[in-house]
Amino acid sequence: MNPTFDAITTLEPAHLDHPMFMKQFATEMRTGLQGKRLLVLHGDNSFTEETIQQGIPREEAAIQTARQLNRRLVALLADEGVSALGITLSQRGFTTYDETLDPPFGVNKSAWSRLPAIPVICCATIVARSNAEDSQASITPLLLAPIRCQRLLQQALAIPSAKPLRAPDAPVLDPASATVFAT
Repeated sequence: MNPTFDAITTLEPAHLDHPMFMKQFATEMRTGLQGKRLLVLHGDNSFTEETIQQGIPREEAAIQTARQLNRRLVALLADEGVSALGITLSQRGFTTYDETLDPPFGVNKSAWSRLPAIPVICCATIVARSNAEDSQASITPLLLAPIRCQRLLQQALAIPSAKPLRAPDAPVLDPASATVFAT
């Protein structure tokens, strides 16, 4: 079976808050992908706190920030000439999330296989949570930590490699600092 993705990685808040690291990451994607496909998981960043200051509840602010970051990440990659698509886990039935189940997180392999074959998929880790307490059984979005989703997606989608990224505050920002695919 040919994997849908060659590797999976997460961008944590420290990465997303560091413009120099993100620029380096995008540059490395342009030069390092070489026909491979990468699934990039991310959540929110420190901008969530600024959004909360505007009177928006924490959960809603985190989701709003994650969606904005998804668009910005796709644009950053596009500026470097890297084709990317931004999605969320709750879109198009990519995943299911039910807190009453163990594990609560399910992956729809068929939905993932229908994604276009572009080099980078940027995925905000927003899931749809059923609210059983509500008389109308409403669905509300929930932002999960990217690292919480990484292993499950890697296993379910048979992604052969999980690529760690260096911390953006490491002492030296060298050309290999954000490299996901080493040559």
